[in-house]
Amino acid sequence: MGLTTYSQAVPQKSKNEVPLEIQIQKILNTHSRITKNMGLIVMNLHSNQYELTHNENKLFIPASLSKIVTASAVMSSLNPYHQFETTFTADTSIDNKGVLEGPLYLKGGGDPSFVSENLWILVNNLTRSGLKKVKGNLIVDESLFGKAQPHKEWLKSDRSYSAPVSALSFNWNSVNVYVRPAPVQGKPAQVFIDPQNTYIKMINKTRTQGKTNKIKVQRISKSLGDTIKVQGSLPLQSKELVIYKNITKPALWTGSNALEFLKQRGITIEGQVIQGTTPSGSYTLSSNKGPFVVRIVQDMMKFSSNFLADMLTIHLALSQGYTEDLWNQGLKQIHQYMDKHKVRDYMFVNPSGLSRKNKIKPKDILEFLIQDYHSIHSFEKLTSYPVPNSPGTLKKRFQNLENSSFIRAKTGWLSGVVGLAGYIKNKKGNIKAFVFIYNGSAKRQMKAQEMFDQLALLLTLY
Repeated sequence: MGLTTYSQAVPQKSKNEVPLEIQIQKILNTHSRITKNMGLIVMNLHSNQYELTHNENKLFIPASLSKIVTASAVMSSLNPYHQFETTFTADTSIDNKGVLEGPLYLKGGGDPSFVSENLWILVNNLTRSGLKKVKGNLIVDESLFGKAQPHKEWLKSDRSYSAPVSALSFNWNSVNVYVRPAPVQGKPAQVFIDPQNTYIKMINKTRTQGKTNKIKVQRISKSLGDTIKVQGSLPLQSKELVIYKNITKPALWTGSNALEFLKQRGITIEGQVIQGTTPSGSYTLSSNKGPFVVRIVQDMMKFSSNFLADMLTIHLALSQGYTEDLWNQGLKQIHQYMDKHKVRDYMFVNPSGLSRKNKIKPKDILEFLIQDYHSIHSFEKLTSYPVPNSPGTLKKRFQNLENSSFIRAKTGWLSGVVGLAGYIKNKKGNIKAFVFIYNGSAKRQMKAQEMFDQLALLLTLY
């Protein structure tokens, strides 16, 4: 389909103002070599008129624009103000000396945002129970989700963007690896694992030398944990590096971190961290409720977290009473949501967009944007989008934008794929919904991003 612009949707202009359609055409002409590989669509939500359409009914790989659909399904199907709970429980009583004869259970409720702060609160709450010593194991229970494993569509990678899911997860199931040069030339670089715990082992094969950064970090899966191997070199004057790696055994990872936090609060575990299930007759010693679902969705969108998208998809299945095959059942819930909104021709196999098999039309993504804008939870949905100059995927884009709140947009990025979609407010206060997608040569995807940014900035002026 050829490019179409609609002048009737443009606000009234002064005599000296160049019409929007001419301005758009200038940008498209400048990037004419790649426009054939793009899907573009813009609607003015005040006039309900299209201002730009191009390949809007063609199937494209959306990359992380898939999260727009996932977020819409989650916010429409789950209670936006529900909280997932993590608990310490026991099946025997604490004696008057603060000793628990049996094991201590750490049970996951599927909180995707269970991070260091939450674990610290959970442990602090436990100290008020009077517990001082556990003469048994710390048993970690991730049974709510079944066996934790990455979806088959995940890339085979140790990168944090492909972290496994689990009902008992911690810090997005990723570890931070900090590397800084030694104070003296020729010495091993300083390597720090954060958070530090017994689950992670570290091998440092580095040197402080040379003129360029040649550090390589690899995560190696072991039977009872993971090993971080750091090798290579970095210059003496190099700034500190931070590399993020996923872990492979979420429940043991969470339990090992809990063990460290318990030690810091004076609670001793004489046994080991092992996996198991919480007995039905156990009672709660301490609990922590995570953030509202709406906050988790905001984090998923602003930081484009694949991990949060997967965790929320499993909760879609649980909310419908499913107990098995939760990944596929969760995806079916998203498919049913898409079908309900008359999206017929699509492929959606991964809720985060980390799959080249996902295919959707720009016009259909636009329809979800329009529906979300008019929904009862429109405020919560719109505030989940990244904003320029703020934490999130637009932090370093649109630096010259007069008002950062004029653009709220989700990004998408894979090799040869660029996406930008969301909402734009122009100077007259009119809101536009837009979807820009590029599928083409990886060598030209930065040019596509530049073009999308130019179009978005232009739309804020008209």
